Amino acid sequence: EVIVPDFAMAPGRVGSISGTAMSSSGMPLAGASVGLSQEFTGPGSSSSFGAAGAKVGPDGSFTIRNVTPGEYKLTVTTAAAGGPMEGVSTPLVYAGDDLGGVMLVTSPAGAMRGHVVSDTGEPLPAGAAMRVLARPVDPRSTWRPSGSLGAENGRVQEDGTFEVAGVLGPTRLSVLALPHGWGLKSIVYDGRDLADVPLDVQGGRTINGITVVLSKSMPTVQGTLLDATGLPAAGTVLLYPDDPARWSEEARLTRAARPDETGTFQFEHTVPGSYLVAALEYVRPDQWADPEFLDGLRARATRVSVSEGTPPAAVALTLKRE
Repeated sequence: EVIVPDFAMAPGRVGSISGTAMSSSGMPLAGASVGLSQEFTGPGSSSSFGAAGAKVGPDGSFTIRNVTPGEYKLTVTTAAAGGPMEGVSTPLVYAGDDLGGVMLVTSPAGAMRGHVVSDTGEPLPAGAAMRVLARPVDPRSTWRPSGSLGAENGRVQEDGTFEVAGVLGPTRLSVLALPHGWGLKSIVYDGRDLADVPLDVQGGRTINGITVVLSKSMPTVQGTLLDATGLPAAGTVLLYPDDPARWSEEARLTRAARPDETGTFQFEHTVPGSYLVAALEYVRPDQWADPEFLDGLRARATRVSVSEGTPPAAVALTLKRE
């Protein structure tokens, strides 16, 4: 037996979205497809659901029909002859009336190149299947040709080099599948740590000289979480930077841990800096990057200073039931 849930249907006008799609050189994108999708984002992930689409005419015009009211993303992609792939995405709130005059102008995607090293010069483990990822800061308004770049995009080669293609707009870098026992210490380019701040890539630019630094000796923050009677507590411990400027979506510095049966918790491979540690019964993932939520924890949080070569003192926390 299949049970189909009931969905409340809200009446709304159905209309069309029309406009013009052009390349960065001003040529009509004749034959290209303009896609209409709905984007849902959350901490560490995003999902896109296609809603409709339309072909671009010889003069660059397009019309998407039978569109219901809602929040959408318009996207068009094209492979420029002899040049880089181009594309554009733009968010759109559609109220239900026919909407015309939408102008889509593509931009060429760029690339990021560099190499992965250890902080001590020690060779990295052989056979590690690491990959460098470039994630747009705002996936709703940033085009990414993720489905057409192939499995090798961003893969770290045997000599430690990597190339991430298809990069456009403000982008954060991260590394997947780190070798066991290793942590990400920094991603350095032009004196900045790209592990914590985005880099804006425009105009098909290729950025060379990025250095990803891994370490086996980054400090561990550990402690205990007990209840008011002194017994181990089942809650969530949140570690986040003391500096509000570093509270952001996808930030690697904000982390959560759950204690074991003895009440012990730990955060391995912690980047040196000043942190706040707070205990709660439960933390939703969407609260990690909420400045108002994090600021509200200050009064009950414990400050921890993390530096290289010196393990921080153990943190003793008491869980207060809400």
